[in-house]
Amino acid sequence: MSEPGKRGETESAQAPPLRVLIVEDSEDDALLLELALKQASYDTKCRRVDTRPAMLAALEEGEWDVVIADYVMPRFSGLAALSLLKERGADLPFIVVSGKIGEEAAVEAMKAGAHDFVAKGRLTRLVPAIQRELKEVADRRARRRAEEERARLERDLREANEALESRVEERTAALAKLNEELQHEISERKRAEQLREESISLISHDLRSPLSSVIGATAFLARTLGEKGMRTEARYAESALKSAKRMNLMIQELVDSAWLESGHVEMRKEEIDLPSMVAEIAERVGTPEDRARIGVEAPVAMPPVPADPERIERVIVNLLTNALKYSPAASPVVLRVAQRGGDALLAVTDRGVGIPAEDIPHLFHRYYRARTAGKREGLGLYITRLIVEAHGGKVWVESEVGRGSTLGFTLPLAPD
Repeated sequence: MSEPGKRGETESAQAPPLRVLIVEDSEDDALLLELALKQASYDTKCRRVDTRPAMLAALEEGEWDVVIADYVMPRFSGLAALSLLKERGADLPFIVVSGKIGEEAAVEAMKAGAHDFVAKGRLTRLVPAIQRELKEVADRRARRRAEEERARLERDLREANEALESRVEERTAALAKLNEELQHEISERKRAEQLREESISLISHDLRSPLSSVIGATAFLARTLGEKGMRTEARYAESALKSAKRMNLMIQELVDSAWLESGHVEMRKEEIDLPSMVAEIAERVGTPEDRARIGVEAPVAMPPVPADPERIERVIVNLLTNALKYSPAASPVVLRVAQRGGDALLAVTDRGVGIPAEDIPHLFHRYYRARTAGKREGLGLYITRLIVEAHGGKVWVESEVGRGSTLGFTLPLAPD
């Protein structure tokens, strides 16, 4: 029997390797099998065994691609070889090649788990049978790998979901405890305000940033798994995503309650002439040098705005002084009033340093400071937003770094 080690330089590079364990008592018959495989252009490594100990040693010592076994042998048998292969848990094609058995014995071998039966007088069927069974083995192994990968993904998703649920529970308990402390200290306004600020800081810095990443990554994972048809894994990811969104909702509710607990300011509304108010404010705000820089663009007349005049004046002054303060001393500042559908629009435009795009969404937040604003920070723009929103209006920003900014708001006009 041949048992080649390294291939010679003259051996065809195209010949596929095939490691064959032959269970056969006849060396001549084994040589015929090896010759049939070589004629099919296989680079064969064959080993012949004819006893259980010899086959067991061969299985332990090397890796094999296929097992070819005679059905009847003096000291062993094809069925015994098949049983040993099963005991070892080896997923290999097992083909019975024999010339001494009938149809009933062939059926018995197939029922026992043999993959095919080939008569020794018809060895032309051997190579196609091997090729078919090698493909079946490759397919089975690929399916097992896919199942193992699916199981691993399910386990990872389950662990991630459990970890997220645990974090949600821990943070929820911490927030609940903090809220309880706030309620106990509510009679001491100064202490209550300090704890409120601590809670908002905790939420903003310790929870929201990582939670946004978790939501984004989990949403992407759920979408990707769904697109790949991995429905079970997608359900685990969706469960994790729901938990993260639920935690985010609890955080938002806590923040909202903190703002509401600070107290509502009663809005004493009356119908105001916004163009006249703007013109009057422009004539008295700031220093004479400031007033010389202000230009007003407003219609002669427009429908009145139902609003608290003191609060709206504070908003206009906040925006105007902000523009004057953070733009070059000699540059103009334009105060524009217009009607847009059922809303009054007021905008203040400067030619200052501008605001980076990533800072714009946060400009009206409490204590937020854009990176181009130097020492600009505090509650001015935050209060502006609260007042405008209390009137049913909206604030907005348009800016380009190096060219200036426009900050404005809209308020509903009085109904006809």
